[in-house]
Amino acid sequence: MKKNPPKSSDHLPPKQQRFVQEYLIDPNATAAYKRAGYKVTSDAAAQAAASRLLANPKVAEAIRAALDARAERTEITADWVVKKAVTTFETAYAEGKYAAAATLLALRAKHTGGFVDRHEHTGAKGAPLQIRFIEFASTERSAEPAPPA
Repeated sequence: MKKNPPKSSDHLPPKQQRFVQEYLIDPNATAAYKRAGYKVTSDAAAQAAASRLLANPKVAEAIRAALDARAERTEITADWVVKKAVTTFETAYAEGKYAAAATLLALRAKHTGGFVDRHEHTGAKGAPLQIRFIEFASTERSAEPAPPA
């Protein structure tokens, strides 16, 4: 009888294995941390501990391996999702379902770097505000410092 290869999460302690399983349900590390059975004193503490777990190379590898296995099993990849979104956009637009088409178009634009994903504000208190825009496609552009308030 052929033995199945060990899962990459097999080398993790039981709570970390459970964290990986829970993280796959919804990629919310804080919620996964709580559902995995860790003792939680506050949401902030759970968030910090979950962040440390995600930074753990063994946990990160177990999550990546589980995501890869799921993608292989379901045959759903990022490329499949993008292609399906384009097809669905075209169908929605042709049928006059413009709200649905706009949502799909926005998702497509975000995927291709057409929208700013987030921005950061930095600077000392009272100093001119520095804003750095971080594009989805990992390119950056800086804004001129804002005048002091």
